[in-house]
Amino acid sequence: MAKLRFIKGDKVRCLHTVERLDTDLPYAMDELSLPVKGRIYTVRDIVTTPAHGDGLRFLELQNQTFLHDHVGAEEPCFSPDMFELIIER
Repeated sequence: MAKLRFIKGDKVRCLHTVERLDTDLPYAMDELSLPVKGRIYTVRDIVTTPAHGDGLRFLELQNQTFLHDHVGAEEPCFSPDMFELIIER
């Protein structure tokens, strides 16, 4: 798990596309708007999940909430390891 290095409002580039999801998650890939390799996203929210640690949500990707066993209804988030910070000059 990467040390969180992003803040709200940061622009980040997706380094790889999601190929599979953990089988214990309450949703399938075809139920989500997923980040795409090479695209740039704006960090909208940073959350900590009990099972997977830190996660990011983006202005450009919004998903419905799903019922999770430990935290209730939550919108999916994505691992910071999938993204790199875009430095704007």
